[in-house]
Amino acid sequence: MRHVVESSAETLLERLRAIFAVVNEAPTQGPVELEIQRNGTTYCSLTITGGPPNPRYSNVQDGFGLAPLRVGDQLSLNITSVPQSADSTPGRDLTVTIQM
Repeated sequence: MRHVVESSAETLLERLRAIFAVVNEAPTQGPVELEIQRNGTTYCSLTITGGPPNPRYSNVQDGFGLAPLRVGDQLSLNITSVPQSADSTPGRDLTVTIQM
């Protein structure tokens, strides 16, 4: 999945606050690991553990310290790992939120 950042501003860094992911149905038997890429390079990683205390939510990646998003940047999502066994489910209805 790809998204191109479009804006009249050259840099959106000052408005990037956080990135996180959520699923409506939590994974079982292991975590779901995600990689957000910016222009083909890893931008940040997220993990939905499937366990307590928040089985449906990933870690929150603070926007402080991330490279700025610029007009024309391409964002993509790679799901790098999901639980795989006869009695596991990978989760369902994934949403990734980028707060600006």
